[in-house]
Amino acid sequence: MDPIHYDRSASMLDVVSKLLPMQMKNWDTHFPHIPNASRSPNDKKKIILSGCTGFLGNAILRQLTNLKDIKEICLLVHENSGSDADMTTEADRRVKAALRGFTAPTSFGRVNLTVRGVRITERWDKATYHELADGLTDIIHATWPTDQFEGPNYFVPHLRGLLEIYNIAALAKQHNPSVRFTFLSSTDVVACSSQSPIPEAISHDPADAVLTGYAESKWMAEQLLYRLSSGSRPHPQPEVRIVRIGQLTASTQDPAWKLHQKWPLMLDMGLSILGGKWPDLNALGSGRLDWLPVNFAAKAVTDIAFAKNSGDGVVEGKELSVAHVVNCWPDGKTWRDIQRWLARPGFVETLAGKGVEIIPGHQWIQAMNVKVPERRGEAVGSEDDGEGPKNYAEAMQREAKPSSAGQATRKDLAFETRRTESLSFIMKNAKHKADMSEEMLQRILKWISNEALRYERGNFEPEENPIGKFKALGFC
Repeated sequence: MDPIHYDRSASMLDVVSKLLPMQMKNWDTHFPHIPNASRSPNDKKKIILSGCTGFLGNAILRQLTNLKDIKEICLLVHENSGSDADMTTEADRRVKAALRGFTAPTSFGRVNLTVRGVRITERWDKATYHELADGLTDIIHATWPTDQFEGPNYFVPHLRGLLEIYNIAALAKQHNPSVRFTFLSSTDVVACSSQSPIPEAISHDPADAVLTGYAESKWMAEQLLYRLSSGSRPHPQPEVRIVRIGQLTASTQDPAWKLHQKWPLMLDMGLSILGGKWPDLNALGSGRLDWLPVNFAAKAVTDIAFAKNSGDGVVEGKELSVAHVVNCWPDGKTWRDIQRWLARPGFVETLAGKGVEIIPGHQWIQAMNVKVPERRGEAVGSEDDGEGPKNYAEAMQREAKPSSAGQATRKDLAFETRRTESLSFIMKNAKHKADMSEEMLQRILKWISNEALRYERGNFEPEENPIGKFKALGFC
């Protein structure tokens, strides 16, 4: 596969235009003559899910096992080395470890659950494509590196991997006209848009994306899927549904989060390393807390992925639609509520009866940078491309900076959710159950404390170790 050089001065549209011919060439090489033999879709679904070891992917897997019309779930797990058998063995271990980290899963008895270790970022052999495409009805592609501040070069192989997985759906489409490909994107793709509310539509302006490799790569992924679905192709293309996910928090049923994600990490750092200090976040626009429980997001994803139509009749291109899964309910909890709870003596068990001290954000950042010194390539940056921020202050400045003058910052965002609410009952009618509560925050804090202690004792799985994963905290 020809290399693509990408740096921040290069046009994101140029990268997309280079990847598309590669996709066409790979398709013609692997599948030059495919008969358009239509087959009646089965009553039962065969699902391919990538990213099941991640925070949201794990929750989606649990939702899938509760659906009665699914006969088979194939879990694609990205592995980098070893034989095919070795990769699948390691993938199976990671899946079991991920399932142990949360509440006991629903019985998999009626579902044929298989695990397949693959190099998602590399081209596969023809037999693998056909094996995965046989009987396929849906793909949910949830795997993506969450490293907010890796340089863009880091993500190009994953854009290629996206196209490889899309090929499975395109191959299955030749035999099953109802095949769907659901891609989990991010609200970071449009977080610098000047529109308000931000529409459930494809962005054609690279400046809409937050200035991070992660957001830019997701923007390019959306563009690739848009062009594949709306362009002229010799074979029918699968229906594409892009689901942009907002800020997630722990499930309402389980306090487990991911310790290296920005908010759990911030809580752990502020309450342990800084001894009970929290930055004043009331200046964040309206102060609304936009956290969405991961089980709500997972249910919304499966609702959208399996809906018989794309929503309200508005389709972006020939067979592509976009939906926003976000907490934008105006009457929910605010940062003022969170800070009032934290400041209450005894609310945080580890502070021995004291309340959390609320301090100005810039003081908190300064204290954090003293405690967590510059570690380019080991902390928030990437040693490989040298483009990562040096510390928390620089990371947060990048996170908050709009892409051009006059554009809305992340704290001012409002998202259109008309299509999402037309497809997902839980997003339209259960908002009061998703709101943060004192009890839920206490359970999260207790879980964070236990996880931090487990890390200190060396009881983390290798992929869970948060060292080297200090990320931007997402406020200004």
